Amino acid sequence: MKNGLNGWNKKLTTGNKKTIKKMLINKLLMIFIEIRGCCKMMIYSHFATALFLSNLQKELLS
Repeated sequence: MKNGLNGWNKKLTTGNKKTIKKMLINKLLMIFIEIRGCCKMMIYSHFATALFLSNLQKELLS
């Protein structure tokens, strides 16, 4: 992670303004997509856990 950020900062200082803007937008999009992916995974795992527990409860009660 650290090396990637350093490389990114170097690119920012050497590139012109248009490419810097493009890169920033791309970076923000990537971060946004990653966060959305994490949220989706958390929701899915939450539902999977809830389903598993409810099935377990049914089996124990029957």
